[in-house]
Amino acid sequence: MADKIELMHRIFGKNEKLCCAQCSRYKKKTYGSRTHGKCEVYGDGNPSGTDWKASYASCGLALFAQYTGRQIVKLVKAKRRVKTTRFPDR
Repeated sequence: MADKIELMHRIFGKNEKLCCAQCSRYKKKTYGSRTHGKCEVYGDGNPSGTDWKASYASCGLALFAQYTGRQIVKLVKAKRRVKTTRFPDR
């Protein structure tokens, strides 16, 4: 799902010189007999929606910046839960 990395690029910028596998925040986690790549900034939980490709072009945080904010996947989920009120046109 490319929109995950596109969102990271929109928020933090894009670093074409590196791929996510070279970032200190890229981790491999094992669930049962399977190993999945995860980005600690995006979200590294068990759901497959947080699986991360090592070959993605890294975001602007790779290797250089410290990030202490919320995981991006949690921000995205919070936005989806907010309902917008629609008013009829007059």
